Amino acid sequence: MFAMAFSTFALPIVNAQQLIMNPTANYAVINQYNFDIDLNGPSSFIANVTLWVKYPGRADFTYIGGFPTTSSGDLDIYTGRSPPTPPFDFNETGAFQLKWALPPGFVIESNVETVMVYSDASQIPPIISTNTQFIYAGASPSTIGVGQNVLLVLFTQDYPPDIGETEGYVPGVRQNWEGLTFEVTKPDGTVEVIALGRSDPVGASYYSYTPDTVGTYYVQAKFPNIWKNDTRPNVIPQRHTLYTACESAKIPFVVQQEPIQPWPESPLPSGYWSRPVSSASREWYPLLGSWLGGAADQYPRGAYGGETENWAGGLGTETPHVLWTKPLGFSGGLMADMYLSTGFATDHYQGIDFDPLIVNGILYYEHQITGHRQEGHWAVDLYTGETLYYSEEDMPDFGVHRTVFR
Repeated sequence: MFAMAFSTFALPIVNAQQLIMNPTANYAVINQYNFDIDLNGPSSFIANVTLWVKYPGRADFTYIGGFPTTSSGDLDIYTGRSPPTPPFDFNETGAFQLKWALPPGFVIESNVETVMVYSDASQIPPIISTNTQFIYAGASPSTIGVGQNVLLVLFTQDYPPDIGETEGYVPGVRQNWEGLTFEVTKPDGTVEVIALGRSDPVGASYYSYTPDTVGTYYVQAKFPNIWKNDTRPNVIPQRHTLYTACESAKIPFVVQQEPIQPWPESPLPSGYWSRPVSSASREWYPLLGSWLGGAADQYPRGAYGGETENWAGGLGTETPHVLWTKPLGFSGGLMADMYLSTGFATDHYQGIDFDPLIVNGILYYEHQITGHRQEGHWAVDLYTGETLYYSEEDMPDFGVHRTVFR
C-alpha cells in the first residue's frame, strides 16, 4: 500500500473549528471489513480533510488520504472500501492510532483514538463494568391474623440481563437473579432468612409467609453481589457486569390474633344481568364467554380450525330467554295463482346458513340475499337488538377483521 511517512512534531491546536475522531469501536479484527472511521466535523463543508494513521510499533503517523466532507462537516471512511484508493485496512495486529487533520501544516487536528486490532474475535477482551443495583420489598396485606398468609414481594431496579438464556447458551432457564433472600424480623427480634429460587425474567420474586406470633414483623429483601457474564459467542465484545449488593428498606406488617376476613365475593346473579361485568365480581367468570356459532358447536371443539378454540368458552347462563327477534332470509309461503296451493320454503335440504360470531356483546352475522347466498354482514347489540351497522364487507372471521368498520 502506498504511504507517505511524516516525522512526529508538535502540532498547534486551533479552536476555530473542531474535528472529532470517532471510530466504530476501540477494537477490531485483522482485515476487518466495513469498520467505520468517522469524522464529526464543524457543521460546515470541508473541501479536504486528511486521515492519518500510526501503525503498531511505529513512531510516525502515515498519511492515508484527503477527502471532502458532507455539507454538515461529517465524513465516514470504511476499512476495505474505496475511498481511499487503495483501501485502508487493519492489516496487522496491535495498537493503531487514528486522527483527522486539516492541511496545510496541521493547522487543525482532531483527537487521537487508539484501536486495538486482534487476530481473532475470541481474543477481544470482555468489557468489565459495575452496575449499582437497588432492591425493593413489600408485604400484602399489611395486617393479617395469626396463621394466615402474607405475600412477601421483591423486585429490582434493573432487569436481569440476557447473557445467553434466550439463545440457549445458558440452557433450561430464562434470564434471572439467583441468591436473593428475604429476612423476616419477628416481634421477639429473631431473624428468619428465607432463601428464594431464581427470580422471574423481570427481576421479581415472592414468598407466601405464615406468621405464628402476634406483633409487628419486618421484612427486608437482600441482593448479593452478582456477576452477569455474557456467554454468547456472537456478541463481541462480551460484557461482564457486576451488580452490586444492596438491601431494601424494612417493611412492617402487623399480625393480630383475630383473622382478617377474606374478600367478600359478589354472589352470582339471580335476575337479568348484562355486560360489562365488573372485575370485582370474580366468581362470575363461568357465565361469560365469546362464542363462534356453528364452529364452536363442533366436537371436538375447534374442528373447523384451531383458532376457534381461542374464542369459544364459558358455561353460559342456565336461564336463557329471548330478548328480541329478527327475520332471517325469506320466510316462504304461497307464491302465485299459477302455482295454486303449492308454497315455497327457504330451508330445503341444507337449510339457511347461519354461522354468527359473538364478541364482547356484539352479534355479527351475514346478510341473506337469497336462499343460499349471503352478501355483507350486520352487527347487532346482543342485549338490545339494536342494529349497530350494516357493512358490504365480509363479516369478521375468528374475532379478527381485515377492514375498517364505518
